[in-house]
Amino acid sequence: MALTKEVLEDKIEVFSQETWKVVNINTVTRVKEDGEILSEGYASRVIYPWDDWSSESDDVKVICNQVHTAERIAAFKAAQEADSGAPE
Repeated sequence: MALTKEVLEDKIEVFSQETWKVVNINTVTRVKEDGEILSEGYASRVIYPWDDWSSESDDVKVICNQVHTAERIAAFKAAQEADSGAPE
């Protein structure tokens, strides 16, 4: 009887939020015994324009590099400043 645990990126999605975008990653964690799934758990996390995605998987890095462009990061920062009432 061999128990194994695997964590997989089940789904990677891009969502619009006002003038910027976020990357949502859904993961599934499976515990298996001799190849048969005993349990599964799901989790999700969001990568915002200000986050560091350098330690993510290659798939996530490619998507984040496409989504979090300099223009979108600037739009995000401008929206944050406008929401806080900070002068420009």
